[in-house]
Amino acid sequence: MSGVLLGALYLFSTVGILIALPLKQIGLTEGLVDTFKAVFGNGSVFVWVLAIGAMATYFGNMVTWSLGANRSAVESANAGELPKLLATETRQRTPKWAFILTGVIATAMLLFAGLFIRSEDDLYFAIFAASSAIFLLPYLLIYPSIIILRRKDPALERPYRVPGGTVGLWLSTVLSTAAIAVAFVLFIWTPGDPISWSYTGPLLVIVGVTLVVGEIIVWSCLRTRTPDGLPPTPLEVVEVPR
Repeated sequence: MSGVLLGALYLFSTVGILIALPLKQIGLTEGLVDTFKAVFGNGSVFVWVLAIGAMATYFGNMVTWSLGANRSAVESANAGELPKLLATETRQRTPKWAFILTGVIATAMLLFAGLFIRSEDDLYFAIFAASSAIFLLPYLLIYPSIIILRRKDPALERPYRVPGGTVGLWLSTVLSTAAIAVAFVLFIWTPGDPISWSYTGPLLVIVGVTLVVGEIIVWSCLRTRTPDGLPPTPLEVVEVPR
C-alpha cells in the first residue's frame, strides 16, 4: 500500500509540474517554487506557505534519515565494527560524534564538488546523486544475500518467506538487484548524453573514496575485535583468594 501510494503521489506531482511549466524551464533547485508561482502568481501568500512547507519536509526528512544512519553507526561501534568514538551518545541517547562527523564530511564533500562543478543545478544533483549512490550500493549485496543464506543455512527457521517458492525468490531478487544497478548508473550518467567528466569525475571520486575509506576502517576495527564482538579492553589484574 505504501509503494502504490508513493508512486501515485510522485506521478501526480510530476505531471502537475509538467503541466504548469515547460520542461526547459524546470530547474532542480527552483522547480517546485517556480511551479507554485506559475499556479498562484508571483508574490502570492500561497507561494510562501507552500515553499516553507516544502522546506520543512526537506529538513525533517534529512534529520530522520541522518538519525537512522547515525544510530546504525552507534550500534556498529558498540559491536566493534566501527571506532568506539562513534558510539558516544548525548544524555538523550542521540548519537553525538556520528552526527558531528556526518556534518564535517558532508561539508567537505560539498566544498570539494563545488571546486569543479559551477552550475547550481549540477552541484545540487551531484551531491544528491553521490549520497544516493552510496546509499544504494549496499543493496547490491543485501538483496542477493537472501539466496546465498538460504543455501548455506536451509534448516534455519525463518519468519518470512517470499511468495512463489524458489521462482518467486529468484525473480524478486533479480528484479530488485537490477533496479538498484540501473538506478546507480542513471545517477552518474544520462543515456544519450556524452559523459561530462566535470560532473561525473567528482561524483565517482566521492563514491570511491567513501567505499575505500569505509572498508579500511571496518577492516581495521574487525582485526582488533575480541571473539565476543566487543573492542578489546585493558587487561585487569585480579587477585584470586587461595
